[in-house]
Amino acid sequence: MNLPYKSGFTLIELMIVVAIIGIVSAIAVPTLLSSRTSAQVSATKAILRTVTAGEQTYFARTGLFSDFSTLCAEGILDSRFASEPVLENAYSITIQLLDSGRSFLITATPTMPDAPILTVDETYEIIES
Repeated sequence: MNLPYKSGFTLIELMIVVAIIGIVSAIAVPTLLSSRTSAQVSATKAILRTVTAGEQTYFARTGLFSDFSTLCAEGILDSRFASEPVLENAYSITIQLLDSGRSFLITATPTMPDAPILTVDETYEIIES
């Protein structure tokens, strides 16, 4: 008696495929998240450079540093920086004026895990901590 030929996958074959997909996912997801964090940090550093350039411009005009609202009102920065804190690239960015505007500290605090805090002062060097 001839039994009809049945095509398809066995349970073992399907379990092996699912296990392989799980292993590949376990390797790929952390790498993807790390790349995303790195990209957001780089983009935030670019924003900090823009803001420090604005601070340099304002300091050249007035001899003092200023906050986001004044820099926007003077036309040095665009309106997306008008309200503080500035929320960009999963970071919250604030300017703290020190010594009556003779120095400043810009802090970019991450809203995501495992990202560094970025700071810039009147030396214009971005520091990760």
